[in-house]
Amino acid sequence: MATQTVRIGSVAQAFAYDDGDFDSAIETDQPIKAGAPIDTNDVIRLGDIVGSVIDVIYPVGSIYISTLTTNPNTILGTGTWVRVAEGQFLVGFKTADPDFDPVENTGGAKTHDHPSTTSGAASANTLVDNNADGTTVSVDTAGSTHDTDLAAISHLPPFYVVYIWKRTV
Repeated sequence: MATQTVRIGSVAQAFAYDDGDFDSAIETDQPIKAGAPIDTNDVIRLGDIVGSVIDVIYPVGSIYISTLTTNPNTILGTGTWVRVAEGQFLVGFKTADPDFDPVENTGGAKTHDHPSTTSGAASANTLVDNNADGTTVSVDTAGSTHDTDLAAISHLPPFYVVYIWKRTV
């Protein structure tokens, strides 16, 4: 099978041909020129511009998300990529909110410890909350199975796991 080279552009000397493996192609014997302006004699091969196109679509600092474990450099053919946000959710930037500003800030916790539900003296069957305004609220817990020392519990929302890569070079 013959190798097919895809070329973009047109020149007066270009001609179509059938190499037996592909329906048609365009070829020229003129040299490939670099730089602006591109005149009518210039031909650009797709392979010559793929890296530039990828650089526009995924500049340094871009995020690439995939279900494939393959490094994006292998797929895209350019850039240095590192996995980021492993085990973390992504959240949008919000100006002047210290939780969500600056970009690449991290926070949150997978679990959270809940303190005892009693904050004052209580009988065996009463929970007491001494409020800041001086009032006291008591709740009778007789017969309940309320545990006043709650263990850490998970706060994970429904999720979908993907590989997240960041372009660094």
